[in-house]
Parts: sequence; C-alpha cells; structure tokens
Amino acid sequence: MKLKITRPLNFGLIVALLLFLVTWRVCGWGDENFVRSFIVNFGYWLTLILLGVFVASLVFAVRSFFRPNDQANAQVMQIVRQHWLALLMVVVISAMMHSNGEHRFRTQNDEFGLLATSQMAHKYKTLALPHRMFYFNNQAVYIGHHTDIRLPLFAVSASLIHDLSGYRSANMFILNGLLTPVFLLLLYALAYRVSHSRQLGALALLLAFSVPLLSQVATSGGYDLLNVTLIVGLALVALSYAKNATAEKQTLLIYAGLLLAFCRYESVLYLIVPAFLIGRNWLKQQKIELRLIDALSPIFLALPICYNLYYTRKDSFTAPKIGEEVLEFFGVKYLPGNFGEAIDYFFFDPIISSTSVLVATFGLISVVYLFAHILTHFRKGVLSTFVISFTPVILVVFSILMLVLVNYWGQLTDYQAVRFALPVFVGLIPIIIWCIHHNKLNGRKCMFFWLGLSGFYCMAFSIPSQVQQHTSNSMIPSFGREFVTQFAREHGTQSTLFISQATLGLIAHGIPAVPPDFADANPDRIIAGYHYGHYDFIFTDHIITFDRNSETFVVNTSLGSLGEDYRLESVQFKRYAPLLKFHIARVVAIRNSKGEWIDLNERPTPVFEADVEDSVSLELFKKLP
Repeated sequence: MKLKITRPLNFGLIVALLLFLVTWRVCGWGDENFVRSFIVNFGYWLTLILLGVFVASLVFAVRSFFRPNDQANAQVMQIVRQHWLALLMVVVISAMMHSNGEHRFRTQNDEFGLLATSQMAHKYKTLALPHRMFYFNNQAVYIGHHTDIRLPLFAVSASLIHDLSGYRSANMFILNGLLTPVFLLLLYALAYRVSHSRQLGALALLLAFSVPLLSQVATSGGYDLLNVTLIVGLALVALSYAKNATAEKQTLLIYAGLLLAFCRYESVLYLIVPAFLIGRNWLKQQKIELRLIDALSPIFLALPICYNLYYTRKDSFTAPKIGEEVLEFFGVKYLPGNFGEAIDYFFFDPIISSTSVLVATFGLISVVYLFAHILTHFRKGVLSTFVISFTPVILVVFSILMLVLVNYWGQLTDYQAVRFALPVFVGLIPIIIWCIHHNKLNGRKCMFFWLGLSGFYCMAFSIPSQVQQHTSNSMIPSFGREFVTQFAREHGTQSTLFISQATLGLIAHGIPAVPPDFADANPDRIIAGYHYGHYDFIFTDHIITFDRNSETFVVNTSLGSLGEDYRLESVQFKRYAPLLKFHIARVVAIRNSKGEWIDLNERPTPVFEADVEDSVSLELFKKLP
C-alpha cells in the first residue's frame, strides 16, 4: 500500500518536530534552570495560544450553528425542543451536586498550588509559585519563585476568570461550577450520538449523578473535573471524526488531545487517540493530508515535556522511606495490594465511600462484552464507529489505572488517591449505553427498568453519600490547613507573619507567610522584620499527634514545625480526629545566630547603617523575610 502525501512540506515539518521532541525527552537536554525558566516564562503564553487555537478549531468545525440566518436559528431551536428534558436534567443535576457538596479546597497540595499558580498567572502572566511573601509599602512582594509540578491548563483558565472579575479564591469553585453542566451536556451528547436515544442519554446523566466522587471534585478547587470533561469531549470529537473525517475535525481532534496533555501529567497518553484515528484514516484513504496548523501542533508538546523533565528530576518523584528501606515509585509488587483496595472501593460501601457500585458492576459487564465483541468481529471488519473511536479512549483510561495500581501511592481507598477512579467511571458510562443499545435492551419496558433502577440507586445511595461526604471528611490535613487559613484571614493583617507548611494557601489568600525551613535557617531575618516594626505578630502552626510510646500528645515534626530556636505561646487548638489536633501558636521569643534569646514583646528602636531614606528602605527590604 502506497500512501500519497498531499502536502510534503507539512508532513516533513511534523516528522522533524516529533523526532526533535522525542530526542529531547529521551536525552534529557537542558538543566533544571533552563526547564524551569521555560515553564515560568513561556508556559502561560503557550497555554493561552493552545486554548485560542482549540476554540477557533471548534468554531470552524461547528460554524453552521453560528451563521446569522433563519436556517441556523431554526436548527438550534429544533435541538432545544427535541432535548429540553435533557437540558432540564443537566440544570437540576448540576444544582444538586453543588448543593449537596460543600465547596472547599480538599486535596491541599494540588488545589492550593493551582490557586497560587492562577494568582501569579493573573498578576504576572507567569507560571511560578512564590516561596514566601510579605508586604512592602502596601504592595505584596513575592520572593523565591519555584515551579509547580502540575500542568497549567486549569490554573490558566482560572486566571482568565480572575482577569474578568478580579482575583479571589472562590473563582476556582466558579470554574468548576461552570464546567459541571458542560461535562453533563457533553456526556449526554456522546450517549445520544452512540444510541440515537434520548432515554439512553438521560440514563447516562443519571449514571453520572450516581457517582458521588463526581460531586466531590465538582465542589473542589482542583482540576479533575476539567480532566474528565476533556476526556468526554475528546471521545465525542473522535466519534464524529470516525464517522466523517474532515480537515476541520482532524485539527479539532489533535488540539483536543493537546488540551488533555496540558491538564494532568498522565493525560498526555490521550494523544494516542488522535494518533490512532488519524493514522487509521490515512491508511484507509491511502492519503496523508496535513494542514499547516496540524503540522505545527507538536510545538505545544514542549511544555508537557518540560514539566515531565522537571518533575522526574525532583525528590518528589521518589517514594518515601520506611525505616531504612527506600520504596520504589513504581513497582509490580504494589499491584496485588492496590488491586485489592480497588476492588473494595469500586464494589463495596456505596454510602461510606464515593463509589457507584451500579456503574462499576454494569460497567465491568459491558467492558467484558465490548472486548468480546471486538475479538469476534475484528476480522469481519464490521466494527461500529463508536467501537473504533472509543476503544483507544478506554484503553488509555485502563492504562492510566494500571499505572496508579503499580504506584506506591495507588490505594483507591485513600482519600486523596481516589480521584484517579473518576476517569474510570466516566469511561464506563458510554460503554454501558452502547451495550444496552447494541443488544436492543432499550425498549419501553427495559428503559423503565434502567431509569427506575438508576433513579432508585441515586436516591438510596448516591445522595446520602454526597450529603455525608465520608471521603471528604477523611481529608484531615485539608481541614487543618483550612483552619489555619481561616484563622489567618480573621486575625491577620499586612503586619502579621505566618510561619507555616500551608504557605502556598496563605499567600494565595493574601497573607504574609514563609515556610518553617526558611524560618529555621534565617532566625535573624525574622527578628529583623519584627524589630523594624514590619510585623506586629508572628504566628505558626503545627500538627499534634498522640505518641503511643510516651502516651502523650507531641508535635509531629515529620509534618513540619519550627525548631528549637523558637519559643511559642499557645493561641488556639482544633481537634479533627481523636488522636490528632492542629495547633496555632504565637512566637514570643527567637534565638538569634549568636545564641541569644530575643524577646518579641520588647521592640527596640531600629538602627540602620545609613541615614539616607532610600538606603534605609533598601536595608529594611534586604532584611525582611
């Protein structure tokens, strides 16, 4: 078979770019400073351009709906009249998910990092996280920028909302609130395209509502809802492309895959979907056709590669120690235990956990049927466009799940790792719909059974799970950091310094903060800030746990706390578990580098090395934390 290349220059360009990027990643070119500088200075603009190209591609692909004529208006009104019940269900389900769940930051390391990144993107158009912050002349000063390991699409999207309405942490919840009906509409559209049945589309919405985990991420400040929204969007575009491959849909498919690569680090694997479908179409047509916009698409992969290089070189890419043993980050030895935890999560305790036993059970049956169908019909060449387009999507979903199960931190019963199960639920729903439609189990009586069963499950298990929020309530560290942040917002001012492990969250809420390791290494600078009158109060927080050996409550130093050079006075306690409580304390004395204890209740008149006002300001600026 000979393939005809219609635009050889474009084809040569994309091959050259891909070879360069693969070589760059394999050889690991560029030191950490180069990689970090590329992310900080170019990451925001690459993400913004990618969003713009995707939106333009989407508009061109569905431009018939945007034509200002009677035919387009009639087409839109026909869709509304035909699917009004689905639109109503989307509104009701979205409202119920957000009313039953509490809007709060849950996975603190992720969500506060995304919030702080969106703040920097809004203010400076850079992707950097501040190490510490203080106010100088009523202006926030951010120092010691470093790079987050999380891909930037969600943070940049949130920064656009900041640009429109002003910066506030609640914009993260607003973004997820806007994404909720978009996700449900895309899921309904996919189910309807698969089955041509409004009833099965409604069933897909009920199945999605039956997953309490979806409500949990929809009311969080994280990027997991955006990730699954893009997965469903990619599946919908893939199905449309498989049915009718056009140049516009090819571009849209490529850039939908790139958006996923910019959302989460493992989601770069979804680029396999456009690669497979476009390659299959080329072979079928015996023609390779690439527009210039398609040929330039690999340029955007430079950013995910930089993130990957940066992340894999960090200490966080290595698993922690247990005693003298250093755990592997990935290992087959984790699979049996993690697989057992996954079974427990998916198929047991539907009220206590955030699972949907309904989706998991019927999804497992449907997946087995799907792959049996593929094995028996592949050689006959009678596979439907849905099977052809969605099989690579579900294979990527299961591949990522396998990566989670061979990871040291891959227990889906863990309150933070449970988020990795959401793409599995979302991937199973279209297969359930296809299986019901393919086996003609969508007659009137059958649909009464499916819709009744799903509605009953939602009322009996899903809504109680959403209301009780057992999984969210297990996130003790998030409650602790929320407690510290709330205390700081109520009692802190520009002249109040917090020394805390929750530095990112405090800075993102406009509160001066430094991490404990910096304060321990620089006690003289903390003293100078107080003596110069820059700080009136200095607070710190730490976690107190019960030590079974001494049978007393002690400060858990492994979770971050100030060292012995700081003398504290208790201010407030908050208990979130029987043997764990959070403690906020005021710093009353600091031991300087000479070994002298400096009482913070006594503030001497500051003495500067120069009398010129500018020099005084510069001297003060240098000595501030």
